[in-house]
Amino acid sequence: MVKGIIFDKDGVLFDTEPYCARAYIEVLRRYGASLTEEEYYQHWTRNGKGLSEFLEEKNLEKDITLLRKEISDLLIPSLVANPPIIDGVTDVLNRLH
Repeated sequence: MVKGIIFDKDGVLFDTEPYCARAYIEVLRRYGASLTEEEYYQHWTRNGKGLSEFLEEKNLEKDITLLRKEISDLLIPSLVANPPIIDGVTDVLNRLH
């Protein structure tokens, strides 16, 4: 008998990556840092690197705490307004419930 199921929500229940890419691109653009969608996916998704490595690689001295806050401030409202639920997830969760 199954007593529980564990999901990694991002990429399984929600597809937030396009939202994240747009937020990073927008916020970094505000500070004169160029980032394309392809560069975002290469750096963050394929290479598993983060913001600090990006800033270091581009020789950018920016306040990482401020950048993260601005990214979150842009990202969270868009996710709340339009949750990127992966097709079929609601049915699966209803059946498991």
